Amino acid sequence: MLLLFSFASLDKVIEDSFKLLTKENQLQVIAVLEEELPASLPKLISQIGFLGEKVTEDVKEIILKEYKKRGVETLKSISAKGMEEGYQVKVEQIAKTALPNLKQDLQQGEFSQLIINYTRDQFISKDVLAYEIDDFLEGLDISYRIYYDGKLATEKQ
Repeated sequence: MLLLFSFASLDKVIEDSFKLLTKENQLQVIAVLEEELPASLPKLISQIGFLGEKVTEDVKEIILKEYKKRGVETLKSISAKGMEEGYQVKVEQIAKTALPNLKQDLQQGEFSQLIINYTRDQFISKDVLAYEIDDFLEGLDISYRIYYDGKLATEKQ
């Protein structure tokens, strides 16, 4: 079973993933880092116009560093929970640009089920948060669950 996630309301999705998991299966958890989000900050900040270029870049770097750190901490927490409950859990972080390789693994039958959690935040620009979930799922013959902000939205068995 493969779990891809954003950080939006993740607890419910993790709980559901463990409920679906059997002791014989392995849960692979991948934090997909959306680097466009922190990278878009300099443009947004410069439009406001009160910070200089150097400060704007520093803010971007700090946010990106914290974003990655949060991913590592979340993955450690999921791994610990899995070990505590006796499950096999493998965790990793990837950049969004690595999703085509992951899709290839899914097409080759590497995973029995796919779970995706991401946000549908109405206040984040579509240019910044450009998830192509339908494109990613196209051509996959695998059962999946799609969560938006921790709420089950779509399921295919």
